[in-house]
Amino acid sequence: MVLTVSVELTDEDIRLFNDYAKEHDMTSSELVKASIYDIIENSYDLQELREAVKNSTGVSYTIDEVDKILGFT
Repeated sequence: MVLTVSVELTDEDIRLFNDYAKEHDMTSSELVKASIYDIIENSYDLQELREAVKNSTGVSYTIDEVDKILGFT
């Protein structure tokens, strides 16, 4: 299945879009797909964070504390 999407962009948006795609050696379709996946991934990450905060015991550690606890430093 293929979905074709039409998006209205200003001239400035088009310039930014094309510059970004070119700079990252991506086609327009690849950039749009990557952007959609990033949005979805961010949404899932936010859900996970909210769930972790909801279930938190209130105890947290800095990365330095974790390193020390695990014997890395």
